[in-house]
Amino acid sequence: QGDPVGIICLQETSGAAGLLYQYLPGKGFQVFTCYEQQNCGGRSYVIAVKDGVGLKVLEKGRIDLTGYREQETSPTRIPFSVSLKYGEQEIGIYTLHATRGGRRFEALQLFSAYLAAREGRIIVAGDLNITVETGTEDVDGYARRISELFEGFNGFDHNLDFILGRGVKLEDGINSEGSCSDHMPVSAKIQL
Repeated sequence: QGDPVGIICLQETSGAAGLLYQYLPGKGFQVFTCYEQQNCGGRSYVIAVKDGVGLKVLEKGRIDLTGYREQETSPTRIPFSVSLKYGEQEIGIYTLHATRGGRRFEALQLFSAYLAAREGRIIVAGDLNITVETGTEDVDGYARRISELFEGFNGFDHNLDFILGRGVKLEDGINSEGSCSDHMPVSAKIQL
């Protein structure tokens, strides 16, 4: 409260009669939506960009993680992005709800490689379903290696949710301490 919100990233969204998609435009946001499943089924991603704060939308779309395909019975959870321009600076906003299960780390490695090959400023905001500890094992038997996957990124986390930035400074982050849920908000101020 009290600070302008310029970008909102949501994952796993659903709701009766698209109320979320009616609410955000009413608050002055451009809303970009991508369904988790290729057939437009399941839950969706939302990246909302506030009008009047100097952010110009350049493009949006799914990110193809070459070589990665989910099982037919599982949602295709691949990143969704919106490219923005602020003054003369461009920034890529990526959101992702990483799958649980045995293909998760494979998908995150491909996403990490994709980002490493991209130039410029990047923000990743999403439910990555990994933690910041290193050298420990999670329920699926994979090392929790957030720092290895997102080398050169800084940011904030809450349980399994993250806001990470490369080429930008993220500060004054808040998270919902006291909750073990990974469905609570995380926020940060972006300094370009």
